[in-house]
Amino acid sequence: MEQKKTCRWCEKPFEITDDDLAFYEKVSPVFQGKKYLIPSPTLCPQCRQQRRLSWRNERKLYTRASSVSGKEIVSIYSPDKPLRVLEAKEWWADTSDPKAAGRNYSTTKSFFEQFRELFLAAPLMNLVGAENTESAYCNLSAYNKGSYLLIESSSNENSHYSYWLQESMACIDCSFSNKCQYGYELENCNGCYNLSYAKDCNNCSDSYFLENCTNCKNCFGCVNLRHKEYYIFNTFVGKEAYEKFMQEQQPGSAKWVTSCSEKMKAHALKFPRKANHIVDSEDCSGEYILHCKNCEEVYHAIDSQHCKFAEHIIRNTRFCMDVSTIGLDTELIYEAINTAISAYSNAFTVQCWSSSYMYYCYSCFNSKNCFGCVGLKNAEYCILNKQYTKAEYEKLVPRIIELMQKNGEWGEFFPSSLSPFGYNGTVAQEYFPLTREQTKSNNRFNWSDYESPPPQVEKIISKDQMARLPDNIKDIPDEIVNWALTCEISGKPYRIIKQELQFYREHHIPVPRRHPDQRHKDRLALRNPRRLWERQCDCDNTSHNHHTVETQRVASLPNVATRCPVTFQTSYAPDRPEIVFCEKCYLKEVY
Repeated sequence: MEQKKTCRWCEKPFEITDDDLAFYEKVSPVFQGKKYLIPSPTLCPQCRQQRRLSWRNERKLYTRASSVSGKEIVSIYSPDKPLRVLEAKEWWADTSDPKAAGRNYSTTKSFFEQFRELFLAAPLMNLVGAENTESAYCNLSAYNKGSYLLIESSSNENSHYSYWLQESMACIDCSFSNKCQYGYELENCNGCYNLSYAKDCNNCSDSYFLENCTNCKNCFGCVNLRHKEYYIFNTFVGKEAYEKFMQEQQPGSAKWVTSCSEKMKAHALKFPRKANHIVDSEDCSGEYILHCKNCEEVYHAIDSQHCKFAEHIIRNTRFCMDVSTIGLDTELIYEAINTAISAYSNAFTVQCWSSSYMYYCYSCFNSKNCFGCVGLKNAEYCILNKQYTKAEYEKLVPRIIELMQKNGEWGEFFPSSLSPFGYNGTVAQEYFPLTREQTKSNNRFNWSDYESPPPQVEKIISKDQMARLPDNIKDIPDEIVNWALTCEISGKPYRIIKQELQFYREHHIPVPRRHPDQRHKDRLALRNPRRLWERQCDCDNTSHNHHTVETQRVASLPNVATRCPVTFQTSYAPDRPEIVFCEKCYLKEVY
């Protein structure tokens, strides 16, 4: 029977459907023939997501001493945290025994209190990654070569400062892009070559400032084009005029980039957008969905089925709810983050890979049938990292669940207050930003005041001095790699590495005036929010010319008699300035 509930955090109403209740029952564990039902959530979907994301630090990297060798390592855990942190190869070594931190379950303490005590003693990996070569400052990544500050990225070469970059080469400051070469400032682009300042493009090359273009070459400042060449701001000019135009441009100038970016923003608003970035999918709602089926309120999903309230789910993810960043043949997961690679039937887990029947576990690999464990590998029948027999495990876990039920812990994800990360260093801050005062006032979240020491450089270019930094890349001295620049927005210092400078010079790109974290934040702002609104198609059926639609919207007097009647769920809020079409009208406009 459907339930109407009020979120105990934000106090907003939300609903639990019959299908939701059926899922909770399906994922609930069974011990000695008795099912221990996972109750319906006490938080709304957005607050549940916020709580999960407060356990995920992706890009705040620190140096600290290994708890085993004492050597300096790069870590997601700041050195002021009293944790046992090991380099990945030390963690995987046979000499690292996470069961040495095991302890008996106590009936006099809450489960989460005991979990916190274990967390402080168990070995943790400094970074999450595998088989990276000469790519020390990469997290949540694998098979990268000669790369720097890649996050959640794999199989890239000579690429830097990017997020969700896959199978690409020589790309800088790119997000959610795949199989690209020599790309700069790309967002949601695939199969592109020598493309700069673009979003939502496929198989485009040798172009600047494109949006939602496919198979285009030698184009500048264009929107919604298909199979075109030698276009400038959506007007065909021919090869000779295009080449002359490009010879007059100054792509190596920071001022030129700023000016062109502003022109492109204004130009792009004249053209319609499709209601959603949903492609080749059936019965799906959300945004950035590809090859999916029966997915509800999911954001960034590829090759997944029967999922709900999810973000970043990829490659054969099935029957999952309230999950973040999971995939690779993963099934039946509830309230989990970073759980992947053939994971099955897990609930309330963080970073558990190739593991099954795991409950309330953190950073466990190749394990199954464990409860309340941290940092295990190749383990089974463990509780709080202590080894049990199968019979002992199946007898004790129900007792723990019953006590958790009495304490109101069973069915709740890990409290954010237990997270080893400050809220301001997690993904939660990116999607649910809070001030230090806000986190302190409700006691739900941690806040970190720790700041890494400033870089050891010859000199720091202050915010005032940044205005005197040469505007054009051709005038930037070699010595810049020995300096620290100051971000024009955040005031944080940052470095230019040698490989990066070489890329800028070869591709006539100005030195960035913003810290990599700020650039990442700027790219995230290009993506639509993780929220849906209902609105009506903006197309006037008397014409599929975007200028007609634009005039109507500016005048705020759409022709009700001829306007397309289709309504849809979209991530474009009704008060946003973009023109938004239903899929049918959009395809008529573009093709």
